[in-house]
Amino acid sequence: MDRELLKNFWDKKAPKYPLPFDQGSLKNTIFVIDKLRVRGVFFSGKKILDIGCGTGIYTLPLASEARLVCGIDCSCEMLSILKNQAERHGLENIVLLNYFWEDVDPKELGFTKKFDIVMAMMTPAVKSVRDILKMEDCSKEWLIYMGWGKRKNHLMEKIFAMHGIEWNFHSPAFSICLTLEKLRRRFHVEFFEYSWDFWGTLEEALDDLCCYIRLYGKNPRKEKIFTELKRHFGSNMVSHRTDAEVALITWKVQLKEGV
Repeated sequence: MDRELLKNFWDKKAPKYPLPFDQGSLKNTIFVIDKLRVRGVFFSGKKILDIGCGTGIYTLPLASEARLVCGIDCSCEMLSILKNQAERHGLENIVLLNYFWEDVDPKELGFTKKFDIVMAMMTPAVKSVRDILKMEDCSKEWLIYMGWGKRKNHLMEKIFAMHGIEWNFHSPAFSICLTLEKLRRRFHVEFFEYSWDFWGTLEEALDDLCCYIRLYGKNPRKEKIFTELKRHFGSNMVSHRTDAEVALITWKVQLKEGV
């Protein structure tokens, strides 16, 4: 996937992206953190690396009990919002880095075994064997990955089909599970339902959908997309929901290589 397109995509998503202490966002975050605690993952006094941190959905709530949280993201706009939110809520134990995860060299950054917990939550930043091994290089204790398995959004499925794109052609969580099996890691996976909403004007919805289409290497058919939006919503605000089956995957740092 084109890196500049990916960066621009997340920069454009940032202004309307959920904020960490919004009621709905925080409720979902607490739900996931509680599941992790049941698995034996505790955050109090720990150093945490949050890959693809976005606006700080997990970074900032965890900072209230962690010793340090380092957030990495390719989007300057996402990180700017996260920084403003941290200042607003008086959270100072935050370090932010503007990187693509694939460019991170743990040794060069001094990240080798620096963190107790390394997490990648609903981000496309972690996808390859190399990405996972780098996560493990940075962690002394726990690794966490959360990603969708299946997802449903009737509007986006229709818009994608107009452009010859299969909406559910890839399951990141399934790919990560396969990779961990190949690496012979002992991991725990739990599936649950998760949803998120888009809300905006017709023009904002059109712009958002066009960003998705470009991200998949296609030229958006703007007139057809706009006609479809008008048919569904008239001149009203556009609201559509993505319902997903999400996998929460945890595993511990291996004590011996190959174990």
